[in-house]
Amino acid sequence: MVTTGRELVPLADSDVESLRIGLKHRLVEPYLSAAVGQRVRIKSGTMAGWEGVLVRKSNSLRVVLNVEMIQQSISVQVGVEELEPVFNSSPQNRSFTR
Repeated sequence: MVTTGRELVPLADSDVESLRIGLKHRLVEPYLSAAVGQRVRIKSGTMAGWEGVLVRKSNSLRVVLNVEMIQQSISVQVGVEELEPVFNSSPQNRSFTR
């Protein structure tokens, strides 16, 4: 199964085999389909569920979060595998809080 962003779609066995053979000797790494400035959600770790805006600093990805309890914004370095794009954010999460 693969996702089109909003729904799961079955992947043919022949496609899976082609990917396996084609990628066997290549360096593969996760790729986030979100652009700098887009809202993202941290999906793993101690900050899972937090939402913010994706920014890039040097060669690393960062998420800017607004922490209401201290009335400050913070920038958190994250790995691409920890993030997912946010397409529809609930009003509760629009303030970048958990």
